[in-house]
Amino acid sequence: MKLWHGKWGPALLWVLLGAVLGGALVGSAVSAAYENRPLWEGPMQLGRWFLKEAVAVFTVVLAVFTALLYLATDKLRSIGERQSSIAERQVKIVEGQSVISAKAADAAEQSAFASQQAVKATERMAQNAVVSERAYVKMSHPPPGVEMFDELGIYWVQVEIINFGRTPARVTDVWLQSFTLGKDEILPALPQYDRDDTHPTQGFLVSNEKLFHSKSFRIDAETVREIVEESRILWVVGYADYQDIFGARHRAGYARYYVPEMDVKDAKRYPTDDAYAKRNNLLVMPSGAYNYDRSRARGEGNDWDEEPCKSIASDEA
Repeated sequence: MKLWHGKWGPALLWVLLGAVLGGALVGSAVSAAYENRPLWEGPMQLGRWFLKEAVAVFTVVLAVFTALLYLATDKLRSIGERQSSIAERQVKIVEGQSVISAKAADAAEQSAFASQQAVKATERMAQNAVVSERAYVKMSHPPPGVEMFDELGIYWVQVEIINFGRTPARVTDVWLQSFTLGKDEILPALPQYDRDDTHPTQGFLVSNEKLFHSKSFRIDAETVREIVEESRILWVVGYADYQDIFGARHRAGYARYYVPEMDVKDAKRYPTDDAYAKRNNLLVMPSGAYNYDRSRARGEGNDWDEEPCKSIASDEA
């Protein structure tokens, strides 16, 4: 069957047809010779037969051509089926490549997402490390807070600036101010610092180290009397500016109010002189706007012409 469907199928049909016709001619000639007739009478008789039987001959020829057409059509069908099969395989290959590409794109997207998450995690770790390791400076005061008023209305306040963090801090400024308000008056929502041009208190603090800052104030005798009678309240507010070793600038706020009752030498409250000496007459103002530790805005403070790390490094040296 493959022989007929191959490239030699039509040629074999033509050869077969030629052999049939040739055999007929030779057979007719032999038959004439056998009957003692001239040789040409055989082919002529065959020709007359063909003319007489033209329809039959044409039918035979048509059948041959029909067979040839079938073979050609069948060959085209086989070629078409092979091409269709090849096309289907190519489509499957393309679909497979599309699936692979989609998986690769999904894997790349997941990898990119994982990389972003890793970067964010690293950044969070770095931020957490800075938060846990940086300096934390706090303002407080040793006992008693406000030293005694004298006859001129002068009182004295000393504060201590302590680094509670794990790494060093460079204190670049400490400021204290004091004022009074009526008993029913309230502090402004945000502190109003009246920093003058006095030389700032500065220092380098390692972990758990402290420095001290003192300042005296003066008020008139009438105001002193109102404070003692608690019709007016004496306030002490301030801040400490500092830099950490990570290059950040911070400000620690401080706000206290004076309680004159704490200076009354009551034996029940202070059974010994040592207990009285350790008294605290400055109580904390419960407001995050006044007591805080925050980053400074650019230009806030007097150290923006310095490089924080270099300043600390020079002090350590």
